[in-house]
Amino acid sequence: MWNHLKLVTDLDQVKQNLKQYNNELQNGEMTLRTNGVQQWYYIHELGLFGPSRYIGYIDINIKKHNNAWELDGGKTTQALSKWFFKCEDPLIFEGVTQMLLDYLGNLDMDIRSDSKHKQPSFKLNLLK
Repeated sequence: MWNHLKLVTDLDQVKQNLKQYNNELQNGEMTLRTNGVQQWYYIHELGLFGPSRYIGYIDINIKKHNNAWELDGGKTTQALSKWFFKCEDPLIFEGVTQMLLDYLGNLDMDIRSDSKHKQPSFKLNLLK
């Protein structure tokens, strides 16, 4: 059965999705590769990270995500731009990226990086 997912319309939905993503990640249920994520989102007050292509859909879980059609990271990134901004400050980017690396490292996972330069090759978005 294929699902058509709808984009988030308020920040509470995003926060719930971040919690869901991290629960599934920690429980070993998450099947999305963290090293393939192009857009990471972080909410400091929750201390949680999540990828746009997951947290940008209403009432998401990995089963719904895996059975969805027409997933579009561009659309989720646009929907999330109401509440987030792209981190351009190198010091903040480095600090938050290190937190992400530490978190994922504890789960034996990694982030997307430029294999030639060993630099992160994703965008980091922070709550406005």
